[in-house]
Amino acid sequence: MAVKHQRESMKINIILITLSSLALASIITIPDDYETIQEGITNSVDGDTVLVYPGTYLNPINFDGREIVLSSLFQSTNDSTYLYQTILSNAEFVSTVTFENQESANSILSGFSLLYCTAFEGSAISCLNGSSPTLEHLIVKHNSVYINEGFVGYGCGIVCRDNSSPVIRNCLIEDNNLADYSPFANGEGYGGGIALIDNSNATIEYCLILNNLSYKGGGIAVINSSPEILYSLISNNQSRKGGGIYSEDSELYISNVTMALNNEQGYGFLDEGGIMGSGDNQIYVVNSIFWENYPYSFVLEDGTGNLIITHSDIDGGANAIQLSESCNLDYSISNINLDPQFVDAPNGLFDLDIDSPCIDMGNPESPLDPDGTITDMGAFYFDQSDCGNYDYNWGDINSDGSQDILDIVFVVSLILGEEDISFLQMCIFDLNEDGEIDILDIVYALTPCSPFNPCE
Repeated sequence: MAVKHQRESMKINIILITLSSLALASIITIPDDYETIQEGITNSVDGDTVLVYPGTYLNPINFDGREIVLSSLFQSTNDSTYLYQTILSNAEFVSTVTFENQESANSILSGFSLLYCTAFEGSAISCLNGSSPTLEHLIVKHNSVYINEGFVGYGCGIVCRDNSSPVIRNCLIEDNNLADYSPFANGEGYGGGIALIDNSNATIEYCLILNNLSYKGGGIAVINSSPEILYSLISNNQSRKGGGIYSEDSELYISNVTMALNNEQGYGFLDEGGIMGSGDNQIYVVNSIFWENYPYSFVLEDGTGNLIITHSDIDGGANAIQLSESCNLDYSISNINLDPQFVDAPNGLFDLDIDSPCIDMGNPESPLDPDGTITDMGAFYFDQSDCGNYDYNWGDINSDGSQDILDIVFVVSLILGEEDISFLQMCIFDLNEDGEIDILDIVYALTPCSPFNPCE
């Protein structure tokens, strides 16, 4: 009984301590409480929120090891317009936001646009010295890393190095590049959007990485690191080596990623549009789409390594993958090489159309899509929860423009066949709306005076 009483007393003390910590947490507003964001951070304690009102803030920021939330009014309102109205920038050749004191995931940067920043690396954000914060709901755009002859620049948008493994979530990383970049420049740059260096094992999820440019890794450069890249679009990035991703002596896990139109301009000096690997790499790809990356989706040019691809749509199939003799390819029969039928890829709409072959073609053992169906290939799942969301010709399952006996014959072949019935087919011919295509739908179709059996 004494031990039980002691445990209950400890529980009560823990609850009181937690409540006390919550009570001490403060909300510091900028510019009401302090004129600059850095002053707000300096006067904060762990657990506080520094809430920044709309405006443009030009001074560099350092989290100084604080476990705080630094956010725009997006944090309290969930109104995405505050992302565009609350801008962080600077032109002092240092990162606009720096984490360098082993910050944890409890150090959160959220709800800002980081625009027109210039530095020698990590122009918008630097995560250094074992710092692993949470970076979410950010627009990282129009930032540049300065290089010149013999100088190497890393991370035009974001750089993470030396055991720094942030979570980068729900971010737009777009139009970041090397300052005064020439593809023939003697200086080198790694990671137009993001650079991960020396055991920086970031998780990148639900991000758009678009139109970035660098010498190696137009979208992302990974050096001696092991990131996870999930549910993200990597598109229209440009680089001499690895338009989408450049990987060097690294291990990549890529799931539900759409990588398309990287190096699609086809300049003669731009090579390896999707992923390029150099050195010893282990690359695992699942539930993803690699489409129209110029000239190849994957190139492992030297060193050793393994490329494992399953349940993915790969433009050109295995024959379009270039590997050195010392690299191994494990290319699953679950992969396909079919037009993914994006809604409007030239205009940046990489959602799947209703008759995409990528719907429900992911690994059945992966987590289900939010609509409860088997995961789709690519970054954006196709919502099968409601046929009313889409246009289709009711009853015309053979797509000949009319509803007639030929549609019934087609349905009989579907029912007797071994292939799964698609969502589109279900929408078109589930005539009695019971969630299945079966003999009852055929009976409905044969009812006198139905569109399939018109009255005389």
